[in-house]
Amino acid sequence: ADQPLVLGHALAARCDAFAGPAHLGERLASADEIITLALRHHDVPLELLGRRLRVVALFESLRYSDVDLEIGRYRRAADALGDPLYSWYAPLWQAARGFGRGELDDARAFASEAVRLGAQGHSQNSALLGSVLDLMVSIEPRDRARIAGSMEVMLTLVPDTVSEYHALSSAYVEIRLGDGAAARALLNAIWTASFNAIPRDSEWLAWLSQLVIASSMTANADL
Repeated sequence: ADQPLVLGHALAARCDAFAGPAHLGERLASADEIITLALRHHDVPLELLGRRLRVVALFESLRYSDVDLEIGRYRRAADALGDPLYSWYAPLWQAARGFGRGELDDARAFASEAVRLGAQGHSQNSALLGSVLDLMVSIEPRDRARIAGSMEVMLTLVPDTVSEYHALSSAYVEIRLGDGAAARALLNAIWTASFNAIPRDSEWLAWLSQLVIASSMTANADL
């Protein structure tokens, strides 16, 4: 009776082990298999695990219409289960979609909902990821107080964060706020000392996109 659950979690562990963009197709296939198993055996937590993995892979594939459909399926299943440990993911993804469309007020509202629900479910990840989104939303209006607060939350929740991630986030923020000199100093350290040390994991695409944007803007900055 436990075999579907064991197989589902084994497939999920495989997705985590191959979390980088090079294995996108494999992760989508594994997520689909997990969902199929879960629906067949009426296991809602397993279904939500598969849908979460699928949403992440769809985001990385830039398949935003499919992302929106999958978020809706996830939210309906999570609402039926009624456990905030699972419920906070849907508003987090909706915040990310709102940010991508430039709907900053909606993005901030959804991020706040994600943090609130995550706190009810005792999820530290919800506070961390919510602070990341709050940081990104606060850059456009140059809200330095909120930016500083979000950065502080991120560092508090992940005290052992690899220094390259913090340096890159700081460089991205500085160049978006118009301080090309500060951003360039941080980026030089990344390029010369640690670029090749960054693992090709689930953070790789986000890390690389920030690096490209920050480097491009810094190269064109009036220093």
